[in-house]
Amino acid sequence: NRSSFGKNCVSLALNKKSIFFLDIDNPETSTNVTFGEKYGMIVDYQWFGEGYILIGWSSGHLMVISARAKEIGQEIAVSKAYSDGLSNIAISIRTNKLACCNENVYV
Repeated sequence: NRSSFGKNCVSLALNKKSIFFLDIDNPETSTNVTFGEKYGMIVDYQWFGEGYILIGWSSGHLMVISARAKEIGQEIAVSKAYSDGLSNIAISIRTNKLACCNENVYV
């Protein structure tokens, strides 16, 4: 649900180091959220809930940030899922579950 930032918001990972948010209806509010080097590169990210984004990092970390307009980019939670990297993430809205993997290991 991207309505927390804007009804017509798009996002993309830039250079696997930051996430850029563009509100099509209000481009002046566009913003770029950067992250510390300790997480490595963005492997994947997915929107979920009422304005939240889950980010999977090459360092093996999972991070939840807010995409709500007044708290855009605010870190909500971080967890180390794997010590040697992360390959992919998936969220099931219907079951309220998260899956992540590294090489043939699923959590």
